[in-house]
Amino acid sequence: MATKREKGMVDNETDTICEDRISQLPESLIHYIFSFLPAIYIVRMSLASKSWRRMWVSTPFLCFENFKYITSPNKAYNEDRVLNFVGKYLTCRKLYMQVPETSISRFKFDTSYTFARSAAKQIDDWLSFVVQSKVQELDLHVRDYCLSQCVLNSSSLTVLKLSKLKLEVSSLSTLPSLKVLSLMHVKSDAKSLRKVISGCPIIRELLLSGYDLGDLDFTVSETLRNLSLECAHLKDQWLNCLISGLPQLESLKVECYELRKISVRSHSLKYFYFRSLSSIRAALSTPNLVFLDIANVDTDSIISVEAPNLIEAKLKLNVARLCETSFLALMHLLSKLSCLRQLTLVVPWEEVLIFPKGIRKKWPSPLPNLKHLKRAGTYNHGNKRVKRDCGEELDNQPNNMAEDRISHLPEPLIHHIFSFLPTIFIVRMSLLSKRWRWIWVSNPFLYFGDFDYKITFPDKVNKRDMVLKFVGNYLRSRKLYMQVPETSVTSFKFGTCYKFTHSATRRMDGWLNFCVQRRVKELDLRFKNYCLPKFVLNSSSLTVLKLRELKLEAPSLSILPSLKVLSLSVECDAKSLQNLISGCPIIEELYLRGHGKRELDFTVSETLRNLSLELVRLTDQWLNALISGLPLLERLSLQWIELKKFSIRSHSLKYFCFKSFSYFNEVAFSMPNLVCLHLSCVPNIIISVEAPNLLEANLIFEDCYLNQGLYLALVHLLSNLNCSKKMTLTTRDERVRITIA
Repeated sequence: MATKREKGMVDNETDTICEDRISQLPESLIHYIFSFLPAIYIVRMSLASKSWRRMWVSTPFLCFENFKYITSPNKAYNEDRVLNFVGKYLTCRKLYMQVPETSISRFKFDTSYTFARSAAKQIDDWLSFVVQSKVQELDLHVRDYCLSQCVLNSSSLTVLKLSKLKLEVSSLSTLPSLKVLSLMHVKSDAKSLRKVISGCPIIRELLLSGYDLGDLDFTVSETLRNLSLECAHLKDQWLNCLISGLPQLESLKVECYELRKISVRSHSLKYFYFRSLSSIRAALSTPNLVFLDIANVDTDSIISVEAPNLIEAKLKLNVARLCETSFLALMHLLSKLSCLRQLTLVVPWEEVLIFPKGIRKKWPSPLPNLKHLKRAGTYNHGNKRVKRDCGEELDNQPNNMAEDRISHLPEPLIHHIFSFLPTIFIVRMSLLSKRWRWIWVSNPFLYFGDFDYKITFPDKVNKRDMVLKFVGNYLRSRKLYMQVPETSVTSFKFGTCYKFTHSATRRMDGWLNFCVQRRVKELDLRFKNYCLPKFVLNSSSLTVLKLRELKLEAPSLSILPSLKVLSLSVECDAKSLQNLISGCPIIEELYLRGHGKRELDFTVSETLRNLSLELVRLTDQWLNALISGLPLLERLSLQWIELKKFSIRSHSLKYFCFKSFSYFNEVAFSMPNLVCLHLSCVPNIIISVEAPNLLEANLIFEDCYLNQGLYLALVHLLSNLNCSKKMTLTTRDERVRITIA
C-alpha cells in the first residue's frame, strides 16, 4: 500500500517523514553545507538517506570537534575515545581516497584534552595523511602537541591556524602557497617563529597572539595585507621598521600592554586598531587611513594623527575622575582628531562629554568638522546621539543612531517593506529619518486596522471618533500630496471591530471615493453596519476586492473589468451576488462565506481557477453544473456546506478540500488530474474517489472511536485511496492507526 504518515490529535506526534530537498542538490553544494558540521554528525546522518550513505568518507571537509556525544565522566577514557574515533575515521578515509576525484580540502581538529606523549605519533600520522592528500586549510587546537615538520613543508596549504600547541622549527619552512597564518598562544621562540614566517612568500594575513611567542623579531613578505599582534612582546622601533617594509598593508591591529610609545607611518594603511591599559604617546602618519580604533587609553594620552581621509574613529577612554585637568586633557586629545567626520566615544558616564562652561567659553570646539558623534557606555552598549558641537549640552533623544540600512534601498522596495505595517506605524517612523519624513504620504499601501493595539486612547475619548478622525486627517494630507507626480494608491485596507453610526457613512464613502479616483488596485474592507457604495462596484482599476461583515446591495449589474480576486463574507441577497459576480469577466479566484438561508444560484466566468465555498447552501445539481462550466478550475474547497449528497466531475481539478462533520454524506469524485486531497470528516462517510494521479492525501477523522461499523467504513474509504503515494492520517483513537499499519 502507499506510504503513509501518521499524525495523532492527542499526543502531538512530530511528522517524521518530510520531503528530502537536500539530496536533490548538486553533490558539491551538499559537501559545502556539511562543511559546517562536525564529522561525528555527518557519520550519523549517513543513516538518514541512501544518498548520504558514503557522504562521510567523500566529504572534502573534515572537522573533528564537539566530542561531548562520545565522551563520559572519565577524562582518561575520553581521550582514548577521541583518538580512536578520529583514527578509525581516517583509516576508512584512506581506503576511499583510492576513488578518483576525491580530496581533502580542510582538516580541523579542536579539543580541550591534553594527550599523552604516546599519542603524538598517532596525531603525526593523521597530519602526514592529510598533507599527502594536498589539504588546503589546516586548523589545529591541541594542547602541548609539538607540530610535525611535514606540515611546515606542505606545498598545498593556503590557510594554517595553530592554537595552544608547541612550535619547534629546526630548519627553514617551505610554505609556497600559504596566504593566512594564525598562531594563537603557541609556545615558541623567536628563532622558530622567524623560520616559519620567512617561509611564506605570498602571505596576506598574519595573526600572532600570546606572550609565549617571545620577543618578536622577524621579517615578512611584502605581500602582507592584514597584520594582528596581540599580547606579544614587541618594540616600537622594530614595529615601525616592519610596517615601513609592507607596501600593501591595509589593516593593522596591535594589543600590547607594555608598549607606551608607538609610531606608525604607512601610505597603504586603511584600518588601525590599538589597545593599551595606560597613557600612551602615539604618532600616526597614514594619509589613506579610513577607520581608527583606540581602546583603553587615558585622557592624558598624547595622540597625533595625520590622516586627511579619516572618516570614522572610535575611542575608549579610561576616566578615573572628573576635574578641570581631565577635561583639558580630553580637549587636547580630541583636538588632534579635528579632521574627523564621525566619532564614537566609549566613556563610563555621560557627564564626561559635558564640558564645563568656563572651558567652552575659552576653547573652541575641538572637532569642527564632526557630523556624527556617538556615545557608548562602558557597560551599556546602547548608543545616544550627542549634539554636533562637543561644547553644547547632550541631546536626550532615544537611541536611534544604529546603522540605517533600509534608507539606502530603492524607494519601491522601501514601500514594499512598509506595506506590511499599519499606517499608524509609518506615521510614527517618519520621525526617525529625514529620508522617511514624507514616506507616510507617499507610500502606495494604506493599511488601517487593529486600532486597539496600535493607538493608546484616553479613557474619556470616544474611540470610534478617534479612529474616524485619524483616517480622515491622514487621507486629507494624502490628497494634498497626490498633486506630486508619480504618486498613487495601490492598496487600501480598513478593518475594525467598531460599529459606526449612520452619520459616519458619508465620511467612509468619501474615503472610498478618493481611493477609487486614485485608481486603487486592491481593496480590503471589514466593518459592520456599512453598505458598500455603488461606485466601488464599477471601478475599472480594481484587481482584488475583499469584503467582510458589511452589507452588499447591487441592484444592477456591476462592472469590474480588471477584478481577479473576489472574497465575500457579507450580508447580501442572491440577486446582488449574481450581479456582482457576473460583472467580473476575468476573475480567477472566488471565496464565498456566509450563513444565508437562500441557496446559491449564480454563474461565473470560465477564467476561474480557485473556488472556495464555506457555510453556504447549495444543490448538488447546481454545484455540478457550475464546476463542469469551469474548464480552468484547479483548486476547489467546500467547507461545512449544507449538502448531504453530491458528486463532482472535473478534468482540470488538482487540489480538493472537503470538510464536513455530518454523518450522512455521500460523495463521489471523478478527478483524473487530482494531485492533493484534503478530507476532514467522520469515518462512516461514503466516498467514492477516481483519482489515478493522486500523490498526497490528508485525512482528519473526528469522533473516531473504533467499533466494527466504523472500522468497515474506514477500510472502505481507504481502499478508494490506494493510489495515493503519501498520506497523513489524524485521529483521536490510536487503535485506528495501529489497525491500518
